[in-house]
Amino acid sequence: TRKQRFMLGTAFAGVCTFLGSTPAFADCLPDVPGTTVVCNTTDPDGFQTTTNSVTIRVEPTATVGTGAATPSPLLSAGTTSVLNNEGIINSSATAISLGGGSSVNNAAGGSPGDITGNVLFGNTTGTQVNTFNNLGTNSTLTGNIVSTGALTVNSGAGSTLTGNITASTGPLIVVNNGGTISGTITGSGLADSVTLS
Repeated sequence: TRKQRFMLGTAFAGVCTFLGSTPAFADCLPDVPGTTVVCNTTDPDGFQTTTNSVTIRVEPTATVGTGAATPSPLLSAGTTSVLNNEGIINSSATAISLGGGSSVNNAAGGSPGDITGNVLFGNTTGTQVNTFNNLGTNSTLTGNIVSTGALTVNSGAGSTLTGNITASTGPLIVVNNGGTISGTITGSGLADSVTLS
């Protein structure tokens, strides 16, 4: 009957839609509470939030950004946040902007991380310290690190940091354990130190 043909056609269309659909791949998407963000493929526009205590993870196969000046910042979060990079972050302006008391770990899990663009940290309060860790062999930052609060920069063996390092307030501590740092280092004049080994 006509009704049976309609029902069969509708059921067949539903099955074809189900079988023919492709999975959606997340680029830089947060979990439900919005405190964990994983970038696991190509994402030209990154992820920006003002939420505090966010962890952003750029996985080894991911490329975030296209080298364009917008959006700027490409990846951002509020205070006490962490960005772990094992992929490529590529901006011709600000690549990363995090609030005070935050950390960027480049080559966080052993895979080289490449960051092109500036890294900005917000003001720190109390015992907070902003931290940039260039951790592994072949991990690179091509851009400036600017902190309006206390800042510690660690450069591991085989890593490369090409750009200026500036901490306008609070102490600046730079520890170079066999990496290459090219650029001007400007501290606040308050308990600043540079260690080379």
